[in-house]
Amino acid sequence: MGVTENTSSPTFSIINEYIGHHNQVIYHSDWYRLKGVQDAIEAGVQDILENQNAYCFVEWPEIAEELLNTCLH
Repeated sequence: MGVTENTSSPTFSIINEYIGHHNQVIYHSDWYRLKGVQDAIEAGVQDILENQNAYCFVEWPEIAEELLNTCLH
């Protein structure tokens, strides 16, 4: 997807943001440490999922699956 910088697991940061080809925003999130939907919202997960101009890749989506269902368009 054109990301040229080093990437790393977002296990501790929850969300990593990268810029790809043509300034495309790419979010990589790891929900393993989240305790549920409210925790995910507080971490900013809902905001990235609602960004229709970005790609979102999610590890452990079952932790707050309800957010995925509400953000699908």
